[in-house]
Amino acid sequence: MANLEQDIINRQQFRLKEKEETDQKVGEILNKKPLFKVKEEIIKEMEQSELEKKKDNLKRLRSLSKPLDMNEMEMHKQRYLEMKSQKDRELTD
Repeated sequence: MANLEQDIINRQQFRLKEKEETDQKVGEILNKKPLFKVKEEIIKEMEQSELEKKKDNLKRLRSLSKPLDMNEMEMHKQRYLEMKSQKDRELTD
């Protein structure tokens, strides 16, 4: 009789343990993001990176096509002449 009662208790514990494991697995599955949401996020990130690349490219093209700054040209000319005169002095020495 004691053996039968112990067997019943063991089965109840086994069922309880199995139910807990099943509940845990079901909870994990229910809390997991759906695959379409994961894919959507990946695509959104890719689109954002492509958009950033396009913005950078447009910014670069705009900077290339902007008119020349005369002050900047004059400064460059002065630097060039200074460097040229310095090289000339070095060569003559």
